Amino acid sequence: DPERVIVCGFSRGAIGTSYIGLADDEIAALWAGIFTFDHFDGHKKWGYPEDDRASALDRLARLRGRPVLVGGQQTAKEGYLEDHLELADFTFLDVPTGTIFKIPGGEIQSTHTDMWLHRDSTYRRQVRAWMSTVLGGTVKSLNKE
Repeated sequence: DPERVIVCGFSRGAIGTSYIGLADDEIAALWAGIFTFDHFDGHKKWGYPEDDRASALDRLARLRGRPVLVGGQQTAKEGYLEDHLELADFTFLDVPTGTIFKIPGGEIQSTHTDMWLHRDSTYRRQVRAWMSTVLGGTVKSLNKE
């Protein structure tokens, strides 16, 4: 269903959800919402063209209030997105990957991981509930364990 597509990204992909996914009005119109984890376009300079905050905010404005789930251990909320909440319907989710995987000593050696989505947790359930809401409650398979 082309009306129910969410663009998602982890790490550099999280930056790309906005940088590429909101590059112009035509591309931005494709998404019902955005889900990022660990990084965000405009949070800091990343070393690519137009990585400044003003350009990133111009891209975010193309959302026109649609939902964005910003996840990570240290979200881009403080000192950046909290000053621009009018651009999207933001939800922020701090995910303690170090606790989920018992770092150090667990099978995952870094908190910078997207593997937490493979483990049952309050955080994964929150992401699934957010997706179900954004997609109109039609995502039954997301609620299966």
